[in-house]
Amino acid sequence: MPLYEHLLQSCSMEILVSIDRIQELEELPQTRLVVQIASVKSSTGSVKSLLCGDPDIVETGGLSGVAIVTDKTEFHECLASLSFPEINVRNSQAAPAVDGTTSWIWTHPVYRAFTAEDAGILWLRGKPGSGKSVLARSIQRRLLEVSTVEEPQIKTTLVGDWFYHRRRGGGFVRHESFVRSVLYHFLQQSLGLFERFFRRSYPSIDPQTACLWMYDILVDIFRCICQRLILVVCIVDAVDEAESTEVIALIKSIIEQGLCSKARFIVLSRPNAQIERQINDRPCRVVED
Repeated sequence: MPLYEHLLQSCSMEILVSIDRIQELEELPQTRLVVQIASVKSSTGSVKSLLCGDPDIVETGGLSGVAIVTDKTEFHECLASLSFPEINVRNSQAAPAVDGTTSWIWTHPVYRAFTAEDAGILWLRGKPGSGKSVLARSIQRRLLEVSTVEEPQIKTTLVGDWFYHRRRGGGFVRHESFVRSVLYHFLQQSLGLFERFFRRSYPSIDPQTACLWMYDILVDIFRCICQRLILVVCIVDAVDEAESTEVIALIKSIIEQGLCSKARFIVLSRPNAQIERQINDRPCRVVED
């Protein structure tokens, strides 16, 4: 390294150093090499280094502090671009159900009829304080547990959720938050969705802006995913606390995509005349919890 350092420091031009097959080094020599290259770069300010190797070297930790690009980099960046501060706040704040208090839903005739359909809406409505958010959290956890045991290559179900919250306002009541949340959860569960549904749109977003995605693009991706052979289940809590009940129109438009639709929506709210009017003209299962 002293000769290498001397050569670099004696050159006045910008230098690009490329080192291939770095995985051939053991973890400790890898780390030493990176530290030495970084120290030379910091002392000259004109050296750029490109290290190439198998993706497995990232997992060893030997390249800590180095900017890394792998075949999954765009996937992880896209996933991060869908996240937002409010995404899991309300879900995590809902209290865990006391043992046995929410198990009735799995054997309820209306729920069983709902799960026999390819697409549809199940409306769980109840008075304030009746435990709707606790029930929503229990349903989401149970369905996610079942989905997670599936092999990624043969995954048959995607589970997404969003919990509206009027008192907090802002992102907690926007429909864009609902769409971004479920898409984030879908993508988190299935790497393959990136290539098929996100890659075309992802390069067009501007990482420097506060709003990375246009709402219409997100909705289009959502619709396309719901037309796949894979089943999609969305749990949407406190729909009556959203900025408007237009979210029901969006949900209806997705399940009405004909025989192609494979989306089931479990929506929870207090009794609400506007919601009832919107879903009364379509097949819908209603349970008073």
